[in-house]
Amino acid sequence: MGEAAVETIDRIEKLFERSTIIVIEVYSDIIREDEVSDNRFVFISHNTNDFSHPNASKKLPHPDIELCFSLTKSYYFITLSEALQHIEPEHFDDLMIEHNWSEEPRRLTEIIEAIDEIVTKVWYNRHRCFEKRLRKVLLKLSRRRPFQ
Repeated sequence: MGEAAVETIDRIEKLFERSTIIVIEVYSDIIREDEVSDNRFVFISHNTNDFSHPNASKKLPHPDIELCFSLTKSYYFITLSEALQHIEPEHFDDLMIEHNWSEEPRRLTEIIEAIDEIVTKVWYNRHRCFEKRLRKVLLKLSRRRPFQ
């Protein structure tokens, strides 16, 4: 890369560092205001590099900002779904089950058995329909008057 590109990248990284600091400082100021003392707050960020603990679970806040969070007033989450489930679990349980649900792929033997079952049922159904139509034709033929 050229020197100009490296300088631009450095400037962008510094801007991101400043904006990260500004975000947490604004959040910290808001939760400490007297007029919002009865409110609860949630800080949600997918930016686990800057806001999460570097050596422990990413779900824990960074040691430098952990004083902003408590078990009663201010919560830290890295996903919106976890925050919603924590705040209103009765409203989001079904949604979370659907969101986190995954179906195990079927084994080849299960797929082959299902195909065989369907082929057998289709053959049987077609065979029965053919027999029914054949009986109707034979019945009509047997009721006809013989040719003279």
